[in-house]
Amino acid sequence: MKVRPFQEADAATVARLVTRSVRGQWTYRAGQFRVSADPQRRRLVAENGGEVVAAVHASPFGAGAPDALRLDFAGEGAAFSSLYLALLADLPTGFSRLLGVTREDWPEQMRFFAAAGFRNAWQSWGAHLDLTTFDFERFRALEHLTKRRCVFLASGASAKH
Repeated sequence: MKVRPFQEADAATVARLVTRSVRGQWTYRAGQFRVSADPQRRRLVAENGGEVVAAVHASPFGAGAPDALRLDFAGEGAAFSSLYLALLADLPTGFSRLLGVTREDWPEQMRFFAAAGFRNAWQSWGAHLDLTTFDFERFRALEHLTKRRCVFLASGASAKH
């Protein structure tokens, strides 16, 4: 396994790996992946037999955790340790934490983060509700419970902005 910096020629393969890693929930295009001159960002790829099989991207997490780098892995989980070790050898300065973001039903990332000693520090639920077909009336009998908790159900037609 060979780990190296991302190159423009890797963009289509990395886009495919990232799209596959998020189970097609989002579709990524090659144009979204570029070599960055930003000293706070790193993107590495792992090759096996000359073929890119995995990638990692480290970037500032953002306003919610300005001292943290966000890690995003994609591709073959067997390559994640090599990518991670190479990344650790060249981390940008000014950050005190690494945050891996994944879903618990994405086993290759979950296995890696657990094996690397990451702990589950925050969990959110990514539920989706199609409001174009949702029938609020089915829940009208439970409305007294939501009001007690200061939560109000409203259809788009009756919601006040």
